[in-house]
Amino acid sequence: MTLWHRTLSGERWATFSASKQVLMIGTELMRGQRWQELGDDEEARRSSERALELIDLTVADNRWRGKRVSLLRLRESLAEAYLNPREKPFRVLYERSLELASTGHDLDPG
Repeated sequence: MTLWHRTLSGERWATFSASKQVLMIGTELMRGQRWQELGDDEEARRSSERALELIDLTVADNRWRGKRVSLLRLRESLAEAYLNPREKPFRVLYERSLELASTGHDLDPG
């Protein structure tokens, strides 16, 4: 897998609000859906790789301590979709990413 966000360190990622992190993950998932709809499986795979990287950075962010299980479930589902691209639509993964932001917990304390 290619490293797509070479200049994005965990420290820099942690400066983004939690809601912005979720939005950026969701954006990659929607890009993947669009590429899949257009029949470009290679670009869809690249979107999956970028989303996986962002999820990994998010898991490492201590603000997500209480939601790591949810993040890791999303990551597992995305990894399955990466290996079997036509089995799990990006839309479902996108909706799961939004659930992280809507579970009733304050994503941006302070």
